[in-house]
Amino acid sequence: MGEDNDLFQRSIAAFAGGYPERAKKRLLKLLKKDQNNLELLTLLTTIEQQYNSPQKALNTAQRIAQLDPNNPQHWNNLGNLHIALRQWQKAEQCYATAATLDNAPPTIFLNHARVLIELDRPQAAFLQLKHALKKSLPGELENNIQKDPEFVKLRPLLAKLE
Repeated sequence: MGEDNDLFQRSIAAFAGGYPERAKKRLLKLLKKDQNNLELLTLLTTIEQQYNSPQKALNTAQRIAQLDPNNPQHWNNLGNLHIALRQWQKAEQCYATAATLDNAPPTIFLNHARVLIELDRPQAAFLQLKHALKKSLPGELENNIQKDPEFVKLRPLLAKLE
């Protein structure tokens, strides 16, 4: 256990130090011993995503969601990867799944609204936005929507609520 923990810590250090291939190599060695370790798979997804392997990141994220299907954050991450690949319909399916799970955070509903706008479904997007705002702290999401360029298409919907 100590040797594996050391290798994991060295993977994190390599990643943080700008050596993604070294980090990935260490993670893959650990995954040979424990192929379903969510923590290892999540870090691997992050490395693949940040270092221009979007399809590999997507494949790993799909595996994570299959291993832990009741965790809304896994579906949210998978949806984000589909957005990065401009796969709007698949992203929508991920956010819809996440939204049905217990403890789905407000950002999932916000992301779902964003994708629904891209799919030209403004009424459904409006409902998701209302749900996101209801679940969040007052003013928190509104501020994000106003400042984050990713949510620019949601601003007209937000204005309808005010």
